Amino acid sequence: MKAKMAIAFALSILVVASISSFELYSYENIRNHPGLVLKVTNMDSALGQAFSSGSIQAFGQNSSSILLSGTSTYYKPTDFSTPALVSLGSLNAKATGINLSEVANHYFHDGSVFGTSWNGSSWIITGEISWGRVDEGAAVVLNNTGDYNLTADLGKYFQNGGIWFDSWNGSGWLFGGNEDKHASLVGLYHGKFIDYSGLIGPAGYDSWIQLIMWNGTSWLIGGHFIFGFLTSGRYYNVISKTEFYNSGVYSAVYTQGKWIIGGGPKAALEVINGTSVSRSFNLPAYFDNWVNGLAPFEKGFVAGGEASAPNGHMEPALYYFSLTGSGIDFTNITDYLPSSFSMGQVQFLAPVSLSNVTGILIVGQGNYNETNGHSNGAMALLTD
Repeated sequence: MKAKMAIAFALSILVVASISSFELYSYENIRNHPGLVLKVTNMDSALGQAFSSGSIQAFGQNSSSILLSGTSTYYKPTDFSTPALVSLGSLNAKATGINLSEVANHYFHDGSVFGTSWNGSSWIITGEISWGRVDEGAAVVLNNTGDYNLTADLGKYFQNGGIWFDSWNGSGWLFGGNEDKHASLVGLYHGKFIDYSGLIGPAGYDSWIQLIMWNGTSWLIGGHFIFGFLTSGRYYNVISKTEFYNSGVYSAVYTQGKWIIGGGPKAALEVINGTSVSRSFNLPAYFDNWVNGLAPFEKGFVAGGEASAPNGHMEPALYYFSLTGSGIDFTNITDYLPSSFSMGQVQFLAPVSLSNVTGILIVGQGNYNETNGHSNGAMALLTD
C-alpha cells in the first residue's frame, strides 16, 4: 500500500512546473567563434542526494517536467547498483528536484534506469532489474490514471541484459538494448510487440543498442558495433561504412541541414547523407574517447562525452562545433562545466524547454573511482 501511495503521488507531481529567477554565468567572445555567447548554469543543487554515489544516464521531458534517470549507487566489484529517478519542474538554478526513488525501487529493484520518454499522455521508463547476478530488461508506463508494468511482456526480449534506450515516433515505441551479450531491438505498436533483433544481423558478441532516433522517415539505430536505419520493416546496416565499425555510434543530431553521428572510441564525428557517410572529421586531440551526446546550438552543435587526462583518469569533454565549406570549426568549452563533472564524463545532452526557458541540458557523472565505481551525478544548463 505504501508503494502504491508513493507512486500515485509521483504521478501527480510529474505534471507540475514552476519557474522563478534564472541565474547564469555568461561567457562571450569565444575563441574561433567570436560572435558566440554561452551562458552556463550549475544545476547540481536540484539533484539532492538522488545520484550521490551514482550517475545520471539520460532524461526525457514533457511540457511541464524533465525526468532524470540513472543510478543512486554503483559498486563495480559486484556490478551492484540501485536505480534513481528525479522529476525536475523548473530550469531555475535553485530548483529542487523531486526524488522518485520509491517509484524507481518498486519497478527496478537492484538495477538501473536508463531511458525516459513521453508520448503525449504517458511516460515510459526503461532500464534493467537485477535478480542477484542475473539482469533482465525492465519497463513501466506511468500516467495520471495509473501505472502498467511492462517487464513481464518486454523483459523476455532482454534476458541477461537491459533496455538501454527507448523512443517514440508518434505511432509506436522502439526499445533497444541487449540480451545475452547481443543487441536486441523490439517495437511496440498498437499493443503488439515486434522483435526486430533478427533484422540487425550478426552484430557480434558484446553488442548493444544505445541510440534510437526518428528522422521523419526512418529510425536511426546506434550502439556498440551497431549503426543502421530501420524503415518499413527493413534494416539497412551501414556500420562498416563508418569510422565506428570496430567501436560504436552513441549520438546523433540534425543541424545545418545535415545528420551528424558521434561515438567511439576513438571519438569521431561523421556526416550522413541518406544511408552513406559523406564526410568524416577527426576531433581535437583532447576529445579522444567517446561522443556520448550531440545537440543543435546556435549556428552549429554541441558535443559532449569523455576524454582522457594525462594521468589516465577519465575527464569530461564539451565542445561547440560548426560546419564550414571545407571542414569544421571547434571551440573547447569543457572548462565551463561545473566542477562536479571533474574526473567524470558527459553521458547525455539534449535540448530542453520549460516555462519559456530553453537550452541544452547536460548530465553525467564526476569523481569516478576506478576501483569501486562510485561517482556523483552532475548537471548543467547551457543557453545562449
